[in-house]
Amino acid sequence: MSKSKILLQVTGSIAAYKVCELLSTLVKADYEVKVVASENALRFVGAATWEGLSGSPVYSDLWQQGRMMDHIELNRWADLILVVPATASYINRAASGTGGDLLTTLFLAHDFKKPFLLAPAMNQAMYQHPVTHKSLSLLREMGVEILDPENGNLACGEIGPGRLMEPENIFARIQARLQPRHSRVLITSGGTVEPIDDVRGITNISTGVTGATIADQLIRDGFDVTYLGAKTAAKPTGPCRLLNFSSFKDLQMLLQNELQEKYSAVIHAAAVSDYSPTPLNGKIPSQSEHLNIELQKNPKLVNQLRGWSINKDLRLIAFKLTSSDSAQHRLAAVDTLGKNSTADLVIQNDFSDFKNGGPEHPFAAYRNSQSVFAAKNKADLAQKISHYLVKESPL
Repeated sequence: MSKSKILLQVTGSIAAYKVCELLSTLVKADYEVKVVASENALRFVGAATWEGLSGSPVYSDLWQQGRMMDHIELNRWADLILVVPATASYINRAASGTGGDLLTTLFLAHDFKKPFLLAPAMNQAMYQHPVTHKSLSLLREMGVEILDPENGNLACGEIGPGRLMEPENIFARIQARLQPRHSRVLITSGGTVEPIDDVRGITNISTGVTGATIADQLIRDGFDVTYLGAKTAAKPTGPCRLLNFSSFKDLQMLLQNELQEKYSAVIHAAAVSDYSPTPLNGKIPSQSEHLNIELQKNPKLVNQLRGWSINKDLRLIAFKLTSSDSAQHRLAAVDTLGKNSTADLVIQNDFSDFKNGGPEHPFAAYRNSQSVFAAKNKADLAQKISHYLVKESPL
């Protein structure tokens, strides 16, 4: 079996010295590594060091004679691309599509079927600058996995966010992306529609975008995904098995059937109606000034998933949308869902965070009412769920 090939791209940051330790660890772990260093990176750590540690020549010059196609050939060669440390300058140029040097040209030629990891390192003001944050968001949307920097002592003497993720943690993320995985994951997504008559129904505002984003991240990370999506919900762009539902009963039946297969995890992100009307045949006449509809309580599907599953080690991730300004009320809702469903994680978001703020909003993950992680947006959430499944599930 051939070694996994890693293209390590280094930009001009004082944190470059930490990458020497990472490179040494990768080589000892039997990865094949080629180093691309910017001209500024070579001011911090010289070419001789990179070549000595990797055992391969260092790539730096976009215009070097005889190597004019390096930006294409290196991308073809690599199984995984890692930019570490990534400066604010590189991040902003990559996000804007500027290709003035070898590193940014490599990014423009990247095949997003392959994992692309980026580990920022910079002064806290540069990291928190609106332009940098916008660029990081754009890169995430493209499929770049951001290895968020840590809080700590910075080279400038300040303390704050911007410190490069520790080499051992970066190494673990690389291993997670390159190890072969074939775990089966079932994702539910989108909102149910409960029929009132033949042409009308009660539904909710769920679009399914969160579930589709999670599905695409897991597909990229090597999981075998089955996606149970509402007929009108967003769909994953990656290859997966697609099944559609409309009503509560449709989804209930699909879940009962699917969980007779062995899934390693269920991510229950669907917005399921708590009540269903007794549907009437035909179309209700519209002449009446008032219309009374009787609703019946539906059982909580998420509370039944473990009982239906043939896998007693199933990982269950549940979602809870709250609508409260009170942190105490939000946590109480999370606690109730976690206890009733015995979910391994409960992902909470609040209606107030996105009703006036566009499609992107934060999420929080809890286990046994204790915070596990926070996510800035859907893409960040998808990456963190993937990392959780890699770490916690027996793959």
